[in-house]
Formats: sequence, structure tokens, C-alpha cells
Amino acid sequence: WPDADGMRKRREDAEDRRLFQSADPLTFTLTADFNAVNKDRNENSTKRFPGTLVVTGDNGKSGPIAVQLGTRGHFRLRQTSCSFVPLRVEFDRDKPDATGTMFEGQKTLKLVTHCRDNKQYEQYPLREYLVYRLFNLHTPRSFRARLAKVTYVESAGGKPLTTRYGMFLEDDDDVARRMDGRIAELFNVPFKELDQESQTLMFLFEFMIGSTDLSIVKLHNVRLVQDQARALYPVPYDFDLAGLVDTSYALTDKRLDIVSVRERLYRGPCRTEAELKPVLEKFRAKKNE
Repeated sequence: WPDADGMRKRREDAEDRRLFQSADPLTFTLTADFNAVNKDRNENSTKRFPGTLVVTGDNGKSGPIAVQLGTRGHFRLRQTSCSFVPLRVEFDRDKPDATGTMFEGQKTLKLVTHCRDNKQYEQYPLREYLVYRLFNLHTPRSFRARLAKVTYVESAGGKPLTTRYGMFLEDDDDVARRMDGRIAELFNVPFKELDQESQTLMFLFEFMIGSTDLSIVKLHNVRLVQDQARALYPVPYDFDLAGLVDTSYALTDKRLDIVSVRERLYRGPCRTEAELKPVLEKFRAKKNE
């Protein structure tokens, strides 16, 4: 671990990332060989495709930022699920392209895309963005998201393919740095080993939004952050199968006793009424917000 000054600097650098200092939608153009990108449906693919990102901001257009694009995901990566793949956007910190832009200090960001090119599917990133903002209200131990209006351009010929809403998700390591911790790739961790208050808050939140698509044991849609005292904090992400988002492709796990994602099921550890009451009061206190 770094010393106290090093930890403070790590935390402040992560907190001050310019990309997440505003809730205004970010408008940018992303140019690449999307014909090739959308054919890469291998979950374990390491292929990268060169691209160019140009932001339109308060001071007009930034200079082009060279990026590398990769596909990611599981369910949304299938051809039967989405015609447009979820993306990973990688920045080269050794190049000055991003200096002074929204992306200064960034290394890798997940870009949640529209999945299919129609108005119905464009609503899904908007509703999932709402979920991230809701969880931010309850705890800083959460992923930050930045809504974006993205124009995708095919590099061969420069033809715009579509303009749709999407969102950037905060880098995993930056989430951990803001929590004075680091990402812990620990599988099969029992409930009792996690920070109890954070765990209860997370599972009540997942219950509220109608989400059952997570697993601490398998680290599915959950990241674990460990601090210097070895405390473990669960941080959830990827809410497109939640009832609140209500995507047309959302299906429940056949092993669960529910038939719709709009039907709530609590998946956390047992809690007494006395243990739940103070956490529920925190939810009620945020109702107006």
C-alpha cells in the first residue's frame, strides 16, 4: 500500500476526474471500423480496433483523441441480444491527446451502448443511468456514470451510422481509490466476510429496483473493494436486467421463484427487523431526492 500521502493523492485524483464532475450529457463522435467491431462476439476476445473520439464541449470541439476499442460483456454481446455491441474504450496515457479534455487521466472506460438502433432500445441506457444516479444518492461506494449522446461514424467513408444515448462507467480502480482501497478478485466470499452495512444497503437497493442478476460468490455484476484493514465492500454495477430498467430481453433465472424481472426477490442474507430498520430509514430519508 502507498503511504498516507500517497493514499490521499490517489483518492483525490480519482475523485477529481473531470469526466464525472458534471451531470450534463456529454456529446461526442466515435469513429472506427464498426463493421469489424460488431463482428467480434467472443467473450474472451483480446482484439482491439483503432478509433478516434472527438468531444463537443463548452469551448467547441476538442482535438481528436486516439483510442482503442474492444467488445465486452456476456448477454449483450450475443448477436441474438444486440446488433450493436457494448464497448471498452482504452486511452493511451503516454500520448497527449486527452490532456486538458474530459478524458484526462483515464485509462479504460466501459461504454454502455444502445444495443439496437431504435427508440425503444435507446430508453434502456437512460433508465439504467437513472439506477446509477439513484445508488449514488445512497452511498459514495458506488460507480459513477456519465450520460452521453454518441454519434457513431464508420471509418471507411466517414458515414455516420447513428446517434444514440449511451453512458460511460467509472473505471473500477478509480472506484476503489475513492474508497481508499483496491479491487479484490476474491471468489466464493461468504456474506459474513463483507462489510455488513454496505452489504445490507446494496441488497435492499437491488430489491428496490427489482434486480436479481448478481452474485457475490461468482463476482457477477459486483466488484469487491478491500481497504487496508482488509474490510471488504461490495459495489454493484450492470443493471440492465433490473425490473426498473425493464428491457425487452430481460429474463429471470429459472432457478429463482419469479417469472418476471418486475417481480421483486430479496437475494441478500437474512436480517432481523431491528437490523433492517436503520437502513430502511436511510432510504426513506432520500425519497424526495
